[in-house]
Amino acid sequence: MSIEPELRVPRELQAASRYYQSPLRARVWGDHLVTVLRQAMMERVSGGSPFAVVRSMDVGLRQAIRDLAVIRDRERRLTSDLAACDAPADTRLVLRAHIFETVLDPFRRREDLRALDRWLDGEALLDRELERASGATQRARLCLDIMTRAFADVQTERLASWVEETHMVPYLMDLAEGAQRAPIREEALLALEALLRAAPNVRSLGDKTRVRAWALDRNEPVWVQVAALRALSAWDTGMASGAVLDRFLRRAEGDDFLVRRNALRVASDHLRSSMSVPELALAGDDPSDHVRQGLADALLAIGTDEAWRFLSEMVQDDPEPRVRGWALRAMTQAVASDDDHHHALLGETLLRVLRYEKDELPLRIAVDALPTLATGGVISPLAPFVDCLSELTTRDLVIGERATATLRSLELLEDPEALFLAERLARQLPGVREGKSLQVDLVPNDANDRVLMRALRHVGRGDLQLAARRQGNGYEIIRGERRRRRPWRILHELTHVAPDKRSGYVHTQARVTEGTMVVPPVVLGELTPTPVPGERRFVKQAGGWGPFLMRVDDLLAACFSRVPYRIVTSAGVVEIRS
Repeated sequence: MSIEPELRVPRELQAASRYYQSPLRARVWGDHLVTVLRQAMMERVSGGSPFAVVRSMDVGLRQAIRDLAVIRDRERRLTSDLAACDAPADTRLVLRAHIFETVLDPFRRREDLRALDRWLDGEALLDRELERASGATQRARLCLDIMTRAFADVQTERLASWVEETHMVPYLMDLAEGAQRAPIREEALLALEALLRAAPNVRSLGDKTRVRAWALDRNEPVWVQVAALRALSAWDTGMASGAVLDRFLRRAEGDDFLVRRNALRVASDHLRSSMSVPELALAGDDPSDHVRQGLADALLAIGTDEAWRFLSEMVQDDPEPRVRGWALRAMTQAVASDDDHHHALLGETLLRVLRYEKDELPLRIAVDALPTLATGGVISPLAPFVDCLSELTTRDLVIGERATATLRSLELLEDPEALFLAERLARQLPGVREGKSLQVDLVPNDANDRVLMRALRHVGRGDLQLAARRQGNGYEIIRGERRRRRPWRILHELTHVAPDKRSGYVHTQARVTEGTMVVPPVVLGELTPTPVPGERRFVKQAGGWGPFLMRVDDLLAACFSRVPYRIVTSAGVVEIRS
């Protein structure tokens, strides 16, 4: 179809279409959308309603599929004709005929004919056809994607009437057949799912057994199988439940684990009424860690008491630490739940992990989750957890440091003033840029120094360095570290010339600490050691770099401070006096 270049798309239709377009595709396929909307205008589609968007995408989709069929037929003919050529003169005639057929602009056609004597050959013309096919495929996928998002906003009766008039259900199923490439088939099935959910009355217009066959055929592309499962769940929940169980019971090799993982997601989102938790739990012995992690997510989404019991059993019994940790993380994410039974089960599970778990990952998840859970009142009483954490402080460096930090955070619950300040700083500090400061209205005195250090120690984990100092009638908190030229760095550079120093910063500059109470970063450090002194080096066995250690910059800062210089860590407060 020929498109007039001067044809302008109405703003309301373009804005409505962009509203339903994914941000990524809006950046890379923006020109395709304009082309589709121009085609729709030529079919007298107008307005900015969701229904107008659906009609526009229908016009663009059908035109893209027609263009794709023409391009593929032309590509096959060109390949066949070139293979039948015996002499260069015959090849030239085939190439000239193809150029006259595909290049309509006289100037470009003349340039291409001249290029036949230089670089333009059959391979180059086939590449052009592949590029045209790619463009048509992208337009088809774009239309299907926007239709998928827009179906839900169209009035049900109006959508059902339009679907029946345009035979949209059979058309989408034809696109999902094996004749099309996998990306178009997947998008067509996802559009079919959205259509069936938006207009359930149109289910009788197609054959759901075809969709079931695609969902169960292990030879189909992986994401086509997944999309078919989703479409089937919108069509017939009973049939979809049987297909999901079939995936769990008849496992295949290779990428089949991706289908099983997505089958769990489909079951938890759409098949809760037709599948029981024990049926979902058939995936509990799946050989893929990825699938068993998906089972934890599915059980969390279901949220029943039975699902929580299975989650707790996964935390205890799964053979892989990453799956046990994933299941525990799923349980700790349900902090907003008001179910006391779930809270009690979570508390029992956490205590079991803290007492008996041997692997680091589940322990880290349990230890790190305790402050948030305790603050929200999810776990109580705290005494058993404190006892377990106290035992973990001497276990090893990584878990010991985290357990100590968690104990420090739990101390905030006994200090309402420090807890209130920590919650306030947790909201404000993310908006402070590196090297900038924040003012805190708190009367400067020794007691408030201790309150501020407790609060900063809690909010500073996982962040840049936080430094505080008294200023006027309050405190100034500096986030991050500034760099300044320092004589000791210059002297070191002059006496240690080497070509392998890291070039990410000027080596004659050192970090300058501007506060008197410093909470150093716990895990920020160099993974690859360099010969530049004074830089934090991450030690995996210690889970960090040892923030309680004094660096040269800390000692120099203490020398020029009239008040004690304090380094605040989970292990305690290191005080340096000059």
